[in-house]
Amino acid sequence: MTNILFYLTRFPGWGGIETVTEIIGLQLNKQGYDITILTHTRQDRPSKLLDKVHYYVMPDEGQYNTVQNQEYLKEIIFRQNIDILLFQDSYADNHYIVDNIVKTRVGGGKNCSV
Repeated sequence: MTNILFYLTRFPGWGGIETVTEIIGLQLNKQGYDITILTHTRQDRPSKLLDKVHYYVMPDEGQYNTVQNQEYLKEIIFRQNIDILLFQDSYADNHYIVDNIVKTRVGGGKNCSV
């Protein structure tokens, strides 16, 4: 089974990125993929996807590139044995955490594709 991590600023949420994540996540889940979502914040929006996935919120909620959040992302990658990290974002300053993951080649004992 392939384990996929969606990493984004907020989920659930009312925006386009959040909606696309919901649609893609539900379809991948139906096809048997194990889905994990990691987010910095959440909005009060119902989500059918949350009942079907592993869902985590960063410990420094609302903050981006903190040491604690970097370590938490690494922990989630190892704990969930993530194969693919999908960075679903374009407007928040959280890409530094993904850059760090790419530079250190973290990935549950194997290479995690970003």
